Amino acid sequence: MVKTAELIDRVSDRIFLERSLCREVVDALILEIKEALADGNDVIMPTFVTFKLTKRNPFFGSIAKTGEKVFYPESNSIKCICSRNFKSCVRNDPTYLPINSDEAIKFREQQEIEKEAKQETNKYKTDYEKLNEYAIKKNAREAKLKNNLYGEEDSYSDFNFNIDDEGED
Repeated sequence: MVKTAELIDRVSDRIFLERSLCREVVDALILEIKEALADGNDVIMPTFVTFKLTKRNPFFGSIAKTGEKVFYPESNSIKCICSRNFKSCVRNDPTYLPINSDEAIKFREQQEIEKEAKQETNKYKTDYEKLNEYAIKKNAREAKLKNNLYGEEDSYSDFNFNIDDEGED
């Protein structure tokens, strides 16, 4: 886990700025985000994150320990949505890397290989399904021929049953 102090140290090392100035910058950024949200504005940082204000509807709930019913009035909430670019760093997804970077090229090649393998699997699956369907039809034809040879009627094709009334002989 990276805490604020460690984050400030890393930023100060990266941009060669004094630690105290970095702390002021980070604190000022957080303060500005808080003020914008308090004013009712969404904060959008396209390559990083979006802070969106949402309204929670009023509802009735209960306290778990006591079972007492409680009314929660309407309130504001903040929804934090990470950008796709930011998520791709965590997922090791080079989709958003420069087009000609080595990682992106390898990723596209891997995608092509997986796509071809999936197509081959679907081809074999389709062939298997065709064979299975053919076998079912063949067995049905053989059963029908067998029934016809022995003079048995196909009881599944017609539902004309002879039912004798009770009491009549």
